[in-house]
Amino acid sequence: GCCMHKEMNAFKGGVAAMEAWWGANGIEPPARMYNWDNAAASTLAPGTAALKRAEEKSKGGAIKVSDLAGAVFRHKDRKRGQQDTLRFYFDRLLGFTIEFPDTNNTRFQSHAEAAAVIITYLQYFLEFLRLVEDNKNSRSLNHMERNVLRGLECRQTLHEFAVITLYHQCISVPYMREIRGPIGSTEQNALCLGPFHERLKTHLRLLIDEPELIVSRESFGNYKKAAFDGQLWDRLDAIYAVQSYLPELEHLKPLFVEFCKGALQTWERFTAEYAEGGEISKLSVKNKKRAAMHKTNDLSEGSFGKFCRIQWSNPSMTLSQHNSREMIKNPGTVERLEEMNDRDWTSIRKIARKWDELGEDRRNKVSIAENMNKVAEGKRQKDKEKAQRQEQTQQKVD
Repeated sequence: GCCMHKEMNAFKGGVAAMEAWWGANGIEPPARMYNWDNAAASTLAPGTAALKRAEEKSKGGAIKVSDLAGAVFRHKDRKRGQQDTLRFYFDRLLGFTIEFPDTNNTRFQSHAEAAAVIITYLQYFLEFLRLVEDNKNSRSLNHMERNVLRGLECRQTLHEFAVITLYHQCISVPYMREIRGPIGSTEQNALCLGPFHERLKTHLRLLIDEPELIVSRESFGNYKKAAFDGQLWDRLDAIYAVQSYLPELEHLKPLFVEFCKGALQTWERFTAEYAEGGEISKLSVKNKKRAAMHKTNDLSEGSFGKFCRIQWSNPSMTLSQHNSREMIKNPGTVERLEEMNDRDWTSIRKIARKWDELGEDRRNKVSIAENMNKVAEGKRQKDKEKAQRQEQTQQKVD
């Protein structure tokens, strides 16, 4: 599978383990980010079922705050949010601009990058939000901005920002540097990445056993041991920022270890295809080369995205026509067509007519429509059975 998706899922596994750690150890979790309705329930209905439901539906922590911060500091609509004001603010204060990571769109590692940016410039973000508040006629932040401010002021959330930043610098950045690099030290064939992923999991076990490598005052210079690839930290300022907050982060070490354990468990699942005795391990070097696979899905996802864009401007274009237009762009295709004689063209026209007669594109469309009907019928049947069970239960009560 795609190595970028492996890393993303491992990161999510680490986040899930980190978020569960607070409750498992009886420690107050990060402040929850309530929406308007749930905020009212938390204030006006203490000890009620409404409050319980509001707490179940509301999340807090670094990932949630990063999401909201992305909506405030980098809104997709440039007429909303504070993205321009934020850049002007940093330019005036520090002499350079900050572009907040795009956490509201599908961007690999955007939440981890947001955590690093936030913990590096935390005091500036807090000051900026208070400046925004004082500049408003109402002298009040909107609900989302208040949630971001609460999250940035929460000490438990700061723990999570620090943990994510450390994992990102130790594992995520070095891993993707190898996977996405033009050459790197890894095999270019995804089928040959078994040893590489074993080294990664071994390094995670090292961080679990010796968290002092990264959670300490000396971690700034420990990159040769703490970073997966032994290279200098990608963000020295973020590592330094975490170190500066160490006296305030009493739970950082166990929380970081828990994150790494959750990530390691997920890495084990998503690298199971490389296990000894598995299908890949049984392949010879020659067969691995013959069945070579890319390390990422860039080519597939890029082609799919391109097809979607073409469909927007050419909605009636069929998939086979799109594929034909793309295939002719392959190197050597035009030259080969120019070399063809009349007999070749006659043969190709016969093949094209046979293909048109098959009606493959129409069959695909009909198949999609039939599948929609099948899914709808299945759901209707489930609704009918559910209604019957409810009616039977009501009859027993009556």
